[in-house]
Amino acid sequence: MLKRSMLKVTIIYLLIVLIVSSMLSLVGCEKRPNRLYAPFIISPNGEELVFNIGPPGIDGKPPSVEPKPYVLKLEKDSALQVVPLPKSLLPMAWRPGASPPELFGISRGPALPNRILAVAVSDSVSTVLSQELPGELWAFRMAWNPSGHILAVEILGSNKNKYLGISYDKGKDINVTDIVIDGAPPVWINNETLCLQDGNDILEVDVSDRNSRVTRTIASGEDVPAEHFYFYLVGSLEGEVVYVLGNEIYCGDRLLYHSGQQINQIIADGSYVAFKAGGYVWVLDERGNVKSKKSIEPNTTKLIAISPVHKFVYLVKDYQYIQRYNFVDNDEISIVYEVGR
Repeated sequence: MLKRSMLKVTIIYLLIVLIVSSMLSLVGCEKRPNRLYAPFIISPNGEELVFNIGPPGIDGKPPSVEPKPYVLKLEKDSALQVVPLPKSLLPMAWRPGASPPELFGISRGPALPNRILAVAVSDSVSTVLSQELPGELWAFRMAWNPSGHILAVEILGSNKNKYLGISYDKGKDINVTDIVIDGAPPVWINNETLCLQDGNDILEVDVSDRNSRVTRTIASGEDVPAEHFYFYLVGSLEGEVVYVLGNEIYCGDRLLYHSGQQINQIIADGSYVAFKAGGYVWVLDERGNVKSKKSIEPNTTKLIAISPVHKFVYLVKDYQYIQRYNFVDNDEISIVYEVGR
């Protein structure tokens, strides 16, 4: 009888341990912090930053729940505000000149047709455009021209190559050209001219009419020495294309800056170039002059955006914090947003 009672007690004890362990495991999962996900895209006015938030993956696997997009309002004279977007959008691009700011993107789902979706972002979100894309179109990265009237889109062709697509009516119709994109996304240098990368070539393309055409090869990496293993299109600076060749930054045909360290990240946004090399973030003006050199934690901090309007550099640390500093005043790095659980 005693042995039977002890066996019951043991079984009950083991059941309690199992239940408690399961509850603690669940609590542990609930306490796993969310994290920030790319892309991080700042609006032309420097007052909105879009990004994604979601749970981390486990053991290097993608998260089981799709990250959701949010817009962080960055106005200098008001409390920071985070506005959720109604749907996931990939890719995304802000349209210049729109008031309130308009964010364009592609909304897709496993059993839904691809749609080009545009939302106006103020204190809330309202839909500006929602239109189904033709079944054969699969859109990737996109970029608006400076006036916000022509949209360039990277389109996947049936042969698995990516081609330049152009829309002259704010995304309602996309004209797919035979110009191949293989590398960085399109970069506008004026309202009718963009640059794109096709493998080892950076090309200039005229899109002033519906007969888009390559006008010249700006740079070629065909004969680049082996030590220059980086060759890619970056952005624009004062109406000229910016690209990286090894540890050298070029603006048009001229060498803008030679870095003594490997360039890990770089952004060229109209008036300034910011790049990360070693334990620093550097900011250059259109002549290659160093405007700022800021010490950062190189292994945990990423460069995500620069705002020429407000002279801010934006960083992400540990995928938990969005930080910024003024590269003219050279003030301290401060946290502007911490991701919630």
